[in-house]
Amino acid sequence: MIAALEKLEATEIAEIADKYRQQGYQVLVKSRDYDWQKFIANQQIDSIICTVKESVIAALKPRSHESKTQKDLEEEANASLYDYSCKDVEDIHFYMKKASEMIEKGNFELATCSIGSITESVMRMVAEHHSINFEIQEPPILAQTFLAHGLMNGEDYEVLVAALEIRDRVIFQREKVTVELNLARRAFEALQRLLSQSGQIEG
Repeated sequence: MIAALEKLEATEIAEIADKYRQQGYQVLVKSRDYDWQKFIANQQIDSIICTVKESVIAALKPRSHESKTQKDLEEEANASLYDYSCKDVEDIHFYMKKASEMIEKGNFELATCSIGSITESVMRMVAEHHSINFEIQEPPILAQTFLAHGLMNGEDYEVLVAALEIRDRVIFQREKVTVELNLARRAFEALQRLLSQSGQIEG
């Protein structure tokens, strides 16, 4: 029940964010445990919108470039853009084949980390194909947007976000993580379905 409520809330947040983007706002969605003190010092913030469960969206209305200093532009770029890797579909298929081989060999942790990394590249493809502004959304938030647009289902959203989190914990935080076969296979299958939304796969 709690998981269902969290999925519903994620969808509602993504829908609100999308409405503000359509009105010309730049929208940043941050998790509840984010340190807002530094973020709200930004003078460009127009409003902060809270849901009943305290999830937060901060909407920043764009200013004209003429009114921004070079420092403003640099800070905005550093704060807003996420570096989604760009790979072609042949590369994606190559890395997915390797991930599948890792699963078959029982190396579920490394396979899941690989799936997490591949997911980011596929997310870029899907966002570009569906004209979704992806660079101002970190991967878990972009996944929420895909969920809201019906580009992935709730189960795929959960397992791919889990794969991204595992990748970050293992690669960037140097944690030792144990991954079960079921999670690795579900993540791989979810990635295949997400790739089908990219416009890169025929039929």
